[in-house]
Amino acid sequence: MKNLFLIAAFALLMLSGCSKEGYDSGIKEGYGAVSIGLESSGEFTQTKAESVEVADFYVKILKGETVVKSFNRYADIPNAVEVTPGTYTIQAGSHGNDPAAFDQPIYFGEGDFTVQAGKVVPVDVKCTLQNMKVTIKYTEAFGKEISDNFEIAVTNGTGNLVFTKTIIDNNQSGYFSVGPLSIRLNGTRKSTGEEILHSIDIPDGKAQDHFVLTFDAQETGDIQFGDGTNSGITIDYTVNNRNVEIIVPGEDETPIPDDGTGSGSGDGGSGEGGGTEGGEGGGESVNEYLPAISGDGITTPVQISKSATDAELAAMTVDINIATLNSKTINDILVTISSNPSSLQEAAAALGLSGTFSIVNFDDATGADRKALLIELGLIKDPATDPIKGQSSYVFKIGSFMSALAAVAEPGTCNFEVKVIDSQAKESTANCIVNIVE
Repeated sequence: MKNLFLIAAFALLMLSGCSKEGYDSGIKEGYGAVSIGLESSGEFTQTKAESVEVADFYVKILKGETVVKSFNRYADIPNAVEVTPGTYTIQAGSHGNDPAAFDQPIYFGEGDFTVQAGKVVPVDVKCTLQNMKVTIKYTEAFGKEISDNFEIAVTNGTGNLVFTKTIIDNNQSGYFSVGPLSIRLNGTRKSTGEEILHSIDIPDGKAQDHFVLTFDAQETGDIQFGDGTNSGITIDYTVNNRNVEIIVPGEDETPIPDDGTGSGSGDGGSGEGGGTEGGEGGGESVNEYLPAISGDGITTPVQISKSATDAELAAMTVDINIATLNSKTINDILVTISSNPSSLQEAAAALGLSGTFSIVNFDDATGADRKALLIELGLIKDPATDPIKGQSSYVFKIGSFMSALAAVAEPGTCNFEVKVIDSQAKESTANCIVNIVE
């Protein structure tokens, strides 16, 4: 008899629970919010040391010239960032900014958006590679002719890097801000000890250009090493989608094909990765980013008192914010209700909300009844007019449960486990915890 009373009270109180009319975005009144997705573009074939993690990019939200929100890591950004209504700019990118450095690709992107009160606007920002990459190779003949203590200095006028044999053998590449490059070889000929000086300039470059410089030495003979006018050193380089001729004194002009291939070894011989034309790599896989779940009760439990007034409980907002990143969408949301003691769990089961149930898909045997119940309880809207599936974000409001919890559940802990499955079958799970006290 007691259980029947609790079940009836549970259903009645949930039906009478209310939310703020005209306010169902899951954010504070008078505010809007932005859900941010990031991706990188223009990646080169990379070593492990150069791997780019979009999760580590900084993100800034500006209104005019003023920074209103700033995050050191994209991975730490909440699902929805609240801001006052207005027009903003998002800036995002990698943290490095040296004009020349080894293993430092620099990415940057920005985009504008406008926020309205009570609305969450999704914004995707593409961060593109901003600097140039230089890789040095040398042939077997070069290694036989030139002593191992050679140095190849590369400068763009504001930064300078020195490539040694060790750096080259470790496949380290240099990254430079956009501008003309000057390359200078300083080495010693093994057979005679004669100093070798050779320099060449690349007059222009642009973001995402990859210069692969392959040094080759002619066999010892009548080649005049020393002043660079007839050194026998040849340099080939590969750039993204460009036709380039490079003239080495004493050698024939060598045209560089426009198909992303070059005559040098390693990167220069096969083009860049498997991505877009000209050698761009395939970019950061959007599949690596799992759905984001945040909100009330996720990091800090919600606390409700059984002695609170009906008005206080009805005014509570308990929102679980869900977002899928990088243009993916929601495929399903699964909910499991549990409690200790088990009074809430028993009452929920009697209503048909036992075990794990979907609030998105209703094609199972009990789906039609469950959909009607969830709509009646105010937990979802009619999917026919307000579908959850296919959306990039959703706010699951369980505030209407709070009055019922205070009336039905015994003091203890109630847990709402939420699992989100996106359109790429990637999953995230979070727990909304509600502590009930006397």
